[in-house]
Amino acid sequence: MTYSTGTQLKAVAGRLALDFVNTADWTPMGTILKERIVRLDDLTVWAGQMGLGAPWEGTLDALRDFRTQVRRAILGQGGLDGGLQLAPPEAPFVPWLRRQSLRALVTASAISILADPRELARVKLCPGHDCGWLFLDETKNARRKWCLMEVCGNRAKSSRHYGRSVGEADRGAGWGPGGEPGATGARSPGVIRHRGGKSAWSGQRALRPPPSPPPSDASSRRGYSPPRCPRR
Repeated sequence: MTYSTGTQLKAVAGRLALDFVNTADWTPMGTILKERIVRLDDLTVWAGQMGLGAPWEGTLDALRDFRTQVRRAILGQGGLDGGLQLAPPEAPFVPWLRRQSLRALVTASAISILADPRELARVKLCPGHDCGWLFLDETKNARRKWCLMEVCGNRAKSSRHYGRSVGEADRGAGWGPGGEPGATGARSPGVIRHRGGKSAWSGQRALRPPPSPPPSDASSRRGYSPPRCPRR
C-alpha cells in the first residue's frame, strides 16, 4: 500500500501514536523533512492500513499541528492537549473502534505510553540520517537500533563501508588523515629508520664516506689540511 506520492506505507513502530508520528520524516531539530500526508486521502489510506475508520474532523494543517504535538510530548519536549473523548467500548469491539475519531485514538495511544515509565523508556529515536522515526523497542535485551534495518541500517552500513574504502585508498597512496603525504608510512628519501638499535638509510641517498686520517709521518704532513665540515 502506498501514499499518493508513491511512497510505500510502513507501520513499524509498534504503537498507534508512534506510527502516526512516523507519517513524516523529521530533522534532528524536529522540523518536517518529508511529508507523507500531502492530502487527506493519504490519511484515509494510512488509517485503512492500521485497521481504522478514524475520520479526521479538521483541516490538514490542524492534523499536522496535532502530530507535531504528539511527537514532542513523547520525546518529553512539550505537553499533550488531551481533549480525549472516547465512547464507552461496545461489543463487537472492532466496529466500535472504527467509529472513534483519529484524534481520540492517537491521544489514547500516546497517553498509554506516557503513563507507563517502562514502556516510555523503550521508545527510541532512529539514528538514521534525516529519518527521525520513533519506535517501541520490544526486543528482549532492548538492542533494536533502527526503525528498519533494511532501510536506515543498511544505509549506515554502506556509509561506513565507503568511509573505510576511502581511508584505505588514502593510506595506500601515502596520504594521512590530515591530508599530508607521508603521514601514514610513506617516508621521504634519506630519512633514518632505527631497526634493532642500529640506524639504516631507508632512502636512496648514500652516506658520504668518512674523511681519510692525516698522514702518520711528519714529512708527509706538508700541504695537508684537515677536511672542512660541510656547510649547513
